[in-house]
Amino acid sequence: MSKKALLISIILLTASGLAADVPFVFGDGSHDIAGLSSVQLEEESSASSDLAGVPPVFYPSGGVLMQIPVVGGGSAGQGETEMQAAYLERAVRARVEPSHPTVRDMALLLVAKYPGDLTIDQICSIYGYMKKGNGSVNGWSYARDPRGSDYFMYANHSLDIGSKAGCAGVGDCDDFAILMASLVESIGGTTRIIFVQNRTTGGHAYAEVYLGNLGDQNSQVDPIINWLKKRYHTDRIYTHIDTISKCVWLNLDWGADESGKTHPGGPFYQGEKHLLVFIGSSENASLKLPETEENRAEISPALPLNITADEMESRSAEVWFNKGFAYSSLGRYEEAISSYEQAIRIDPQLAEAWNNKGIALSNLGRHKEAIKAYEAAIKLERGFSAAWYNKGLSLDALGRNAEAIEAYDKALKMDPQNARVWINKANDLNILGRYDEALQACGRAIAIQPNDVNAWDNKAWALGGLGRYEETIAACEKAIELNPDDKIAWNNMAAALMGLEKYSDALDACRMAIKLDPQYENALVNEDRALQALGHTTGANAVFAREMQLGF
Repeated sequence: MSKKALLISIILLTASGLAADVPFVFGDGSHDIAGLSSVQLEEESSASSDLAGVPPVFYPSGGVLMQIPVVGGGSAGQGETEMQAAYLERAVRARVEPSHPTVRDMALLLVAKYPGDLTIDQICSIYGYMKKGNGSVNGWSYARDPRGSDYFMYANHSLDIGSKAGCAGVGDCDDFAILMASLVESIGGTTRIIFVQNRTTGGHAYAEVYLGNLGDQNSQVDPIINWLKKRYHTDRIYTHIDTISKCVWLNLDWGADESGKTHPGGPFYQGEKHLLVFIGSSENASLKLPETEENRAEISPALPLNITADEMESRSAEVWFNKGFAYSSLGRYEEAISSYEQAIRIDPQLAEAWNNKGIALSNLGRHKEAIKAYEAAIKLERGFSAAWYNKGLSLDALGRNAEAIEAYDKALKMDPQNARVWINKANDLNILGRYDEALQACGRAIAIQPNDVNAWDNKAWALGGLGRYEETIAACEKAIELNPDDKIAWNNMAAALMGLEKYSDALDACRMAIKLDPQYENALVNEDRALQALGHTTGANAVFAREMQLGF
C-alpha cells in the first residue's frame, strides 16, 4: 500500500498485554546471534542505521482499536473508521486460502523445479513469480482500492484476475501480502502478515515467512541467510527476531534494496507502528537449505510450462506431471502417484511420468509396484538410464542384488559418467563378496567424482574384503577428510586396524563411530571384539549387554 494510505493508529489498552519482535539485519558484521540476550538483541536492532524508522512488531489483543482511512489513497485526515484488531484478523484470515485448488495448484507448479521439503529455493520461486512473473506472464500489477473503502482480495481471485491480465496478480499491497502468504502456506510454510502505520507516506502491509529458531540445534537459519546473500548478491538480509523465543521471520515485502534489487529478505517499510494482524499456523515449520545430490532416485525434472489459469484449467498431461513432481518434492507421495496417473491417462506415452510414479511408490516402500512402473518407462524409452538406475535401487531394497547390478549395467551403458550408479553397483558387488569388481567400480566412480564419500567408503570395504588393510585405512582417512562425521569410515578403519592386530587403535576408531551413532550395530560389534582382543572382558561383557538391549 505504498501508493495508498492504510493509516493504522493504535489505541493501546492498558491491559492488552503486548509482546514485540525486533527488526534485525543479518549483515557482514553479524556474529553469534543465538548467544545474544533479549536486551542485546534490542540494542543491536536500535543501533542499526539500516533499521532507522522501523519499530518492533506488536501483537495486539483482539480488543485493540485501529483507525483506518476510508479513502483509497493519500495521507491521514481524509476520513477514517474504527476497526477492532480481531475483525481485521478475521477478514485477512478468510482471504488467505492455502487449500483453495487454484492457489494450491499454482504453488505446486511454482516449486516443482525445486525438490525438497519446504526449502528456501521454493520460497524464492514463489517470490520471484509474484515480483517478476514467469515466461510471458508478468509480475504483480499494482492497482489501488476503490475510493471510500479498503478492499481485501481473496487469494484465488487475485490469481484469476492476474491470469486474465497476463500477470501474477492485480491489487495493492495487502492483496500482494495475502496471495504471498497463501502460496507459501500451500507448501507447508508458516507465514504472517503485518500492517504498517506511516503518517507521512500512508500505510502498508507485507508478509513474512518463518525461517527457524536460533536456539534449535537443527536450525538452518544462518546457512539460509548466507545462501540468500550469495543468491541475491547482497550483504544484508532483513528479518524479525523474537527476543525471547529467538524465532526468526524473513521479510517477503516487495520493496527494493539499496541497489534496486527485490528479493526475499529485502528492506522493511518505515513507519510508526508495525502491527501483526495474521499468523498462519499454530506450529511453526522451519525452512531448509536446497537439497544436495545424494544417492537417491533420479527423478525426471519438471516440464517447461507457461503458468496461467488457462493452463491449469486445461489439466494437460504436463500440468498433472508437474503437480506430481511438486507433491513428491513435498513428500506427499500418495498425491504424487494420483497426479502422475492422471498425466499417464492423458498421455500414456509419457515415460517421465512412469519413472516418477515409480519413485513415489518406492518412497512408500511399494518396490514391486515401483519396478513395474520403471519397466513401463523403459518399454517406452529403452535408453532411459534414470529408469534403469531407479529399478536397480528398488531391486536393492528387495535384496535382489545380482538383478540390481544388471539394471545398473544397463544404466551405465547409456550414461557411463554417472558416479552414483557406479557407487551403487560397487555396493552390491561388495555385498556379494565380489571385491575385485567392486574395487574397479569404485575406481570409476572416484575418477568421475573424486570427493564422493560413498565412493571412498565402498573402496575401503572392497580393500578390506581383499585383506589389503593398509590401503583400507588410507581410503578411510580420505573419507574422513571429506566428512569427519562419516561413521562408516571410522568403523571400516576399526576393522582394518583389527586386521593388522592394532586393537587399541581399533578401539579408538570404534568409539569415534559410536560417538557419531550410539546405536551403530557394526561399530558396537567391533568394539566388543576389540575389547576381547585386549583382554578387557568386563568391558566386552558390558558392550554385549548393550547390544542385547538394543536388539542386535
